[in-house]
Amino acid sequence: MEFITKMKKENRFYLHPSVVHSIDVNYSKKPKTGVTTFSPQQRGQQKADSEMLLYTNAIVTMLSDDGINYTPYMLFTYDPKMAKGQKDAARGKRVRSEFEEASKKYDITEDCIIYVKSKETYFAEFPEVNEQFLTHYDIPKK
Repeated sequence: MEFITKMKKENRFYLHPSVVHSIDVNYSKKPKTGVTTFSPQQRGQQKADSEMLLYTNAIVTMLSDDGINYTPYMLFTYDPKMAKGQKDAARGKRVRSEFEEASKKYDITEDCIIYVKSKETYFAEFPEVNEQFLTHYDIPKK
């Protein structure tokens, strides 16, 4: 910390704060951990206080050093309800309609939601996610 303070006082930082970025990944739908029952050994399972959620999505955001978010977030998911192409059946049309209504309500564009077909349920952070985020917003990788 002393080094950074000294460099700032001597005006040795040559980059404008708007070009210094930090990428962060947050997760949605974390599983509930609270339980409502006690289970002695060999007597069955504990019961959760609410329904377990199936999919955990990765939400990628990027802030610049000046505190301004120049790029919207991107959501990466394995949840098939987020897929752009739903089956042409009543349930598929309903799922797609609900998705479009929520997107409109919260001003979310479709290109910010990346569905990846998989049997996995937890979308972990890995380098390709950050690379896809940078490529999507045409940010040079340094």
